[in-house]
Amino acid sequence: MRSRWLVGPLGMALLAVGIETLVRTTGTPFYLTQLTMAAYYTLAALGLALLMGLAGQVSLAHAGFFALGGYVSAVLVTRDLSAYGTHALVGVLERLHLVNARLDSFGGAMLCVRPWPALFAALAITAVVAALIGVPVLRLRGHYLAMATLGAGSIVYLLVLGTRLFGEADGISDVPPLPLLAGLELGGSRSLRVLNYYVAWGLVILTLLAFARLMRSRAGRALRAIHDNEEAAAAMGVDTAAAKLKAFVGVGRAGRRPAHALQRRHRALGSERDEVDPVCGHRGGRGHEPLHRRGAGEPHAQLSFAAGVLRDL
Repeated sequence: MRSRWLVGPLGMALLAVGIETLVRTTGTPFYLTQLTMAAYYTLAALGLALLMGLAGQVSLAHAGFFALGGYVSAVLVTRDLSAYGTHALVGVLERLHLVNARLDSFGGAMLCVRPWPALFAALAITAVVAALIGVPVLRLRGHYLAMATLGAGSIVYLLVLGTRLFGEADGISDVPPLPLLAGLELGGSRSLRVLNYYVAWGLVILTLLAFARLMRSRAGRALRAIHDNEEAAAAMGVDTAAAKLKAFVGVGRAGRRPAHALQRRHRALGSERDEVDPVCGHRGGRGHEPLHRRGAGEPHAQLSFAAGVLRDL
């Protein structure tokens, strides 16, 4: 009975291998790119399911965290620090081997942050921003919570769209690949397509395993209690504020989009919200009807989406 929770992840692993084999034999490897992106979006959906499905907290700011992590990582690995070579901070980064020299797409020399330090810095910054937003916002309930998180996501969207550092409407390109073990790299080139595919779905499977363990843990039971009745959970000794904040921050970190896997950071379909806000969360998270609505990426559609959520609460 205890091993039943392994059936789903193992089945997904076998399915991923079977799909890759089918794609290779049919000569259609380009499908792996779409499947890889589906895996990364699944990670974002799983993070949102933790907050909205398990804890029952409405959040429309997930796209902001999704964008923030990817853009911070992309900026750090593409920002040329050569002009600040005499700055004390750059000197510290060089002594710690956190920066390296590389060539840009035009053959010019650049001094940039290494991909792995940039990745962890993006995770830390996203977590801090999520905590700063979550402390005041999670004191709200109902439509106030929905509107506050919607505003937070809109702020991130406007900052990205109007800031030259983040590439404005053009996005960020020339993102270097992420080095792995044994000389392997995770990037968006065709030669790395299969590796990227397996890494992406491997992360999904590991996240599913972690969520399965979480739901059976003390923290998971606390979140389920908050979802069912927050007042009753508080009366039984659950620190509801701390539990909700941890879930909110964890969702923000889980929503970080992998810029290195694409080797670019681009707004693609008009906005980050177009891509993530209709993500596949479920009301209640345990077999209830889908929460997403078609076209929820636009502001007016998001308001209608939020109103529908409020009617269901």
